[in-house]
Amino acid sequence: MIITGAADFYAIVGNPVQQVASPSIFNARFNDSKQDAVMIPMNVEKSGLKSLLDTFRYTKNFKGIIITLPYKEHVINFLDDISIMSRNLNAVNIILVQHGKLIGTMTDGQGMVDAILNKKQLIKGKKVLIAGCGGAGRAIAWAIAENGASQILLQETQSGIEKAEQLLRILNVNFPECDIYLNDLTTETTSADILINATPLGMHYSDSIVFSEEDVQSAELVADVVTSPANQLTKLLSLATNTGKVTVSGYEMAAGQSKLIEKLFGINY
Repeated sequence: MIITGAADFYAIVGNPVQQVASPSIFNARFNDSKQDAVMIPMNVEKSGLKSLLDTFRYTKNFKGIIITLPYKEHVINFLDDISIMSRNLNAVNIILVQHGKLIGTMTDGQGMVDAILNKKQLIKGKKVLIAGCGGAGRAIAWAIAENGASQILLQETQSGIEKAEQLLRILNVNFPECDIYLNDLTTETTSADILINATPLGMHYSDSIVFSEEDVQSAELVADVVTSPANQLTKLLSLATNTGKVTVSGYEMAAGQSKLIEKLFGINY
């Protein structure tokens, strides 16, 4: 792929970014379609985030940015406007540049939903256990409720319990037909049809597995937002695969989001 001075460019920003899947997905499509465009992974310190976004705001050939861990909440402080969903969830993973303004929205939730549906699995009427109530977890919980889950159990550590309680209130207001509960890891979880890891656990091989073997054994599908640099299975998905469960990887979630992101960015192949 040859990039010229007329190229459009996109970025994915986080810390770290070695594991992100989006550059390989988008750049392969740019290459196949002979499009003069590139997506660049950018490992950015928190203190440099505002100045980076201000630079992008006035860069004419910059078209959009994907935000990943750990900045999906913090980045809102530097935007001009956000979508209704992002306002409810206080998280953004996509930033559009429109006439010098930065506009944020969220695709994580629908990306996970699409990846699950692509596996010919149902969400409607299912009981779903979601670990992690950060930016990705909140968006996924919203989309899972929106797609008809009968029950959602939010799992969070004690340090994040305030954030989880806030999400619980938001979901109860917007989706009163769904039974939504909070588990702070001090009580034993009950079995669920779908398990979703929306925490960073699994990014490193030394990380513990967020769900118990009993949780995995009783589930129908196990999903993980985490991707590894080599796109290998996380320990959680290896366990699920070895027990015969349907799995959805972070790479598959990213691929599920790519069509949504392309539409938002105005990319045509």
